[in-house]
Amino acid sequence: MKNLNSFKDFKENLKKTGFRYAFLLLLSLIIPQWTTAQLFPVAGNCTTGLGTNVYAPASSSTALSTSRHAVIYPASQLTGIVGQTLTSIYLNKITATDLGGTPNLKIYLATTTSTDFGSTSPDWATLITGATKVYDNNPATATAGAVGPKQLVFSANFVYPTSTNLMVMFEYVNTGNTTNVTWEYEYTSPCVSTANNNTTKYVNTVDGTLAAVLNSSNYRRPRIGFDYLVSCPAPTALTVNNITTNSATASWTIGGTETSWDFAVVAGGSGIPTSPSVVTANTQNISSLTPNTSYDLYVRAKCGGTNGDSV
Repeated sequence: MKNLNSFKDFKENLKKTGFRYAFLLLLSLIIPQWTTAQLFPVAGNCTTGLGTNVYAPASSSTALSTSRHAVIYPASQLTGIVGQTLTSIYLNKITATDLGGTPNLKIYLATTTSTDFGSTSPDWATLITGATKVYDNNPATATAGAVGPKQLVFSANFVYPTSTNLMVMFEYVNTGNTTNVTWEYEYTSPCVSTANNNTTKYVNTVDGTLAAVLNSSNYRRPRIGFDYLVSCPAPTALTVNNITTNSATASWTIGGTETSWDFAVVAGGSGIPTSPSVVTANTQNISSLTPNTSYDLYVRAKCGGTNGDSV
């Protein structure tokens, strides 16, 4: 991600003996770690702008609304996350109203060779057997506020291993709810096959009791996206030498295979830089420094593509 607030700082007090006017550089490197990539929208950009509480987690104004949904997303729409570790899911909120009551949402993920559920009504317990429960929480805070994508961070990550279909299952319960919240759904080609009415199975109730069997079918489905982990090792061994009264040379060791870096020199204590320069060499000359002045130096790898930046 390109969030410079994620920089991990360390400081080194550099003083050059023999200079009448020394200056101080505070060096900031980034600890090598996994970081989260940009949002991957399933099926690309199939925006409808239409909201539902039927084909997505039911958030109707009925006080005891519950729902269970199971949707199969085809492998052809998931090529961008093959082999990736999924860390969160996004639902696109259409109404600005926030969830009321005391909601609980569970989300399960599982791979499947099936392209649909068939014409029968599947049993919920059977569907989630062997699936990974990636989310089990009150989603009110995560989904609060304005319309737009809302991120639900997984409690257990999920590896999408190969090019196979993905089954996503939602279980929603809300006691005492009085608000109506809707989520964007997809219903047109190429995102969905309107000829196949068995790719989504669901059941909604209004008595607070979760149904055991998903007895409704449709081709409509929630519009979702995923975040996933990528590797972008941070540079190491940041050093400064060739120090004069108004210049210095900074260098570092390449963290991986990256060929460019975010680089910034700012006044000491001024905070995280928001607009670093992009450089293509791991040795940089620093000029126009002021004697007896503290500076902060920041370096971050830019891995590009799906791997983003080190943090």
